Amino acid sequence: MMPLQATTDVQSVAANESSRKQPYLLLTCDESGEVTQSYIVADFKLISASSNVLQALDKLFKAYYVFNVDYPHELKSFFEFLQMAIYNIEAHKMSSSIRDLKVRLAL
Repeated sequence: MMPLQATTDVQSVAANESSRKQPYLLLTCDESGEVTQSYIVADFKLISASSNVLQALDKLFKAYYVFNVDYPHELKSFFEFLQMAIYNIEAHKMSSSIRDLKVRLAL
């Protein structure tokens, strides 16, 4: 996730973030830090996601799944957990920590 002030030109940010693994969430926030809008950046294009962060995260997960893109290394366990526990999608390759958690939770 990348939070920005609501007044930021999000299109130019998305076009210039070549070092980030895509897709990713881009959030705009007001002065108090409340999320006003979220976008999924994919192929340097903005896809409006939601002003609700959970709905945006749901769409981001689905973007990884639909586009068949590997999860970013930093978030791999998190997305694998969502895949297993929330979406009930079995994976052929799953990290050992998530496999162990699955056994412990008996999911």
